[in-house]
Parts: sequence; C-alpha cells; structure tokens
Amino acid sequence: AKKLPAQRTNRAVALSSSVMCPDARSQCPDGSTCCELPSGKYGCCPMPNATCCSDHLHCCPQDTVCDLVQSKCLSKENATTDLLTKLPAHTVGDVKCDMEVSCPDGYTCCRLQSGAWGCCPFTQAVCCEDHIHCCPAGFTCDTQKGTCEQGPHQVPWMEKAPAHLSLPDPQALKRDVPCDNVSSCPSSDTCCQLMSGEWGCCPIPEAVCCSDHQHCCPQGYTCVAEGQCQRGSEIVAGLEKMPARRASLSHPRDIGCDQHTSCPVGQTCCPSLGGSWACCQLPHAVCCEDRQHCCPAGYTCNVKARSCEKEVVSAQPATFLARSPHVGVKDVECGEGHFCHDNQTCCRDNRQGWACCPYRQVSANPHPGAGYGQGPGPTSSNPLAPL
Repeated sequence: AKKLPAQRTNRAVALSSSVMCPDARSQCPDGSTCCELPSGKYGCCPMPNATCCSDHLHCCPQDTVCDLVQSKCLSKENATTDLLTKLPAHTVGDVKCDMEVSCPDGYTCCRLQSGAWGCCPFTQAVCCEDHIHCCPAGFTCDTQKGTCEQGPHQVPWMEKAPAHLSLPDPQALKRDVPCDNVSSCPSSDTCCQLMSGEWGCCPIPEAVCCSDHQHCCPQGYTCVAEGQCQRGSEIVAGLEKMPARRASLSHPRDIGCDQHTSCPVGQTCCPSLGGSWACCQLPHAVCCEDRQHCCPAGYTCNVKARSCEKEVVSAQPATFLARSPHVGVKDVECGEGHFCHDNQTCCRDNRQGWACCPYRQVSANPHPGAGYGQGPGPTSSNPLAPL
C-alpha cells in the first residue's frame, strides 16, 4: 500500500483500535465512549454510544438517562442500573516529523515522493527508498515483490495514515535556516531556489540543489536526468522542494501580514498581484488598487498618472506650509506647493517635478529649493512607490 500525503489539519489520526475524542488529543479503547470530565479533559465510559451524565463523573448505557439523585441509569421500561464511573482517557503523544507536522503515537514519519510527510503505522519503521512504502522495524524493503522481508518471513506493505499539522514550536522557529532576510527553512532542511526565483526547502540537511530548480538530492549524490539522484551505481528518486517560509518568530518585531507572512518593522503589508503579500517600504502606507504600488500615509494613489497625490489647501500660499504650526504637521516644504513628511526627503524627479524619497537625509543632486536631506513626507505629486 502507498503512503498518503500528510494532511495539514488540526486533528490527530486515531489508532485502529481506539476512539478519538473531540479534543483530537485523547483516545478511548474501542467499544467505549468519550465523555468530558469535570477538569475539561476527556474520560472513557466503558461501553459504546453511552450517555454522558451532566456531573461529568458518571455515564449510562445507550438509550438510558442519568438519575443523579438516585445514582441510577433509567431506561424507558423503568429498569434501573447503577451509574458507571468514567475511566481516564489515553492522551495521544504525537511523533514530531518537523516543527509543523506530526504523526500519531506508535507511528513513524516517512517522507513521500513530494517531500511532504506521511505516517507509517509502525514504531521505528523502516522507510523505503522509493519514498512510497515502509516496513516494520527489523525488516527490509523488497520493492520488486512489494513486501517487507526478514529472513524467511514476509509481510505486505502497510498503508500509511495521514500526518497532521502541529502548532509551531517557537523555539524550533528560532532555529530556522535563513535563506535570505525574509525566507527561511526548518533547521533540518536546505534552502534551494525554485524555478520562480523564490526560495524553496529541500527536506534534508546539506542537500545538493539540482539545476532544474525543482529537485534536490542527498549529500554525496549527483543530480541526473528525470529528477533522479546518483551515487556510483546507486540511483534514487530526487526529492521535490517545498516553498520556504516567509515569516519567522525569530524576528519578533516584524509586522505580521497573516500567520505565514510578515514585513520588517517600519514597513506596511500590501496585497500583491499574485494574491499573496508584499512589503511597502513606508510605515502606515496606502496600498494602491493596482496591487503593485503604494503611497505614503495621507496620500491617495493616482494609478493612471503613476503618482501619489495630496490635496494642497489653495487658500494658503505654499510658503506658509513649513512655518505654520497648524498646517502640515511634521511636513517639510519642497517648494512650488509640494511637501514631504518628516521621515522622507524632497528630491527632483525626471520631469523636474518634486518627489519624496522614503528615507531621511538622502543624498540627491541639489536643485534650487531642494537642499540636501530636506524633509520628508509625500508630495502632492509623488511617483508611486513600487512594492
């Protein structure tokens, strides 16, 4: 039987001879019923489809009701039996595959051909080289026969159960392997570039990244044709890379766009054309509707003119903007009715108009009225800042 892809869900996989409780962490023996205890944890009523009593201590057989006053279970025929006491449930001890995916207690994590995780239903199982099958401990994989062998003994392949998503371990996140300043891979992986130019994670340490930007090979192997890896006469299937993480808890000051992506502090998350997130290099920026540009806070995007615009109050001459304490708080006048915020610098654009560079004290070719490092903020006609 083939391994199944690991599923990123929050539910554990019940063992074949047990009943999984609603918390997805506790199990009861087959033929019993999960009932909540006063502690909020789960206990096991020793019969199937039982009635859980409201005191969270007792239970009754199916089709009976709890009479807590008389400490009895009542049936429709007025027959009575004693209340049953619940037994503690078994807590599932997950086997961690990595910091995000785990398998149930008693299983072994094995890689699939895709590089994702699957679960083999044996403790300390042998993961076969084809990344499809596995065998019990002490057996060897015979891919020709589709069996597991140990001397004269043979057993068939065992079907894998899906792996499930675990809550990320912040300490494990801190051990991430950085690919660049925004992407990282788990500590047991290797950063390799994908065909898109972005980073991917090869699911083995110190891997060889193949030139097709799709596969990777174990250390000591060479990438050969058709996504395979070769060492001497031995040829194994290459592993497929997984996308790298775009955020890490190791940068606690990052601004979270969602649970997977973040931007450096002082920048703004904006939706990108690809449906993901991009970082605008301005704080509290306005994200433009073309999903490619952004403008400083207090400005509006003029996508057609490719500029950031801010309406200037025409009743007051521009010369008063920099001097008036009530107008343009922390804005710096560039000249000709244009101005920038305190964290920006006035610079001439290629049409000899004014633009705001999103940095303080930037060196620019000085023009009349511009000055070196002259103040910051959006201009009334700023070029759009690319994401």
